[in-house]
Amino acid sequence: MASSAAVWLCTDGELRREPADGIPDADVERVLDNGRPVVRPRRLLIPLTVGPTLLGVLGLARETEDFTREELTFLTAVAARSAVALRNASEYERERELAERFSGRCCPP
Repeated sequence: MASSAAVWLCTDGELRREPADGIPDADVERVLDNGRPVVRPRRLLIPLTVGPTLLGVLGLARETEDFTREELTFLTAVAARSAVALRNASEYERERELAERFSGRCCPP
């Protein structure tokens, strides 16, 4: 499907790239600004959104052929589900930290 992939995540007002640090290029900035996919030859950038909230950008690249319209449709659906999973994981982590903080106050060791 793709020869490389990266995710740009918007967390705590900062943008970070996984799996490695980097500086967002103009195409990543375009997706962040307008929330719409950017399709380039052998490159695809898809917003990771949940409702009106933009969580980041999924970037995929190939060395050989361009992405087809069918692949764009499929990968957009994958990105949407991935965004929900990212949001759920973030909410779970926040709730877990909050529960740990409160349990330490209510039930000292």
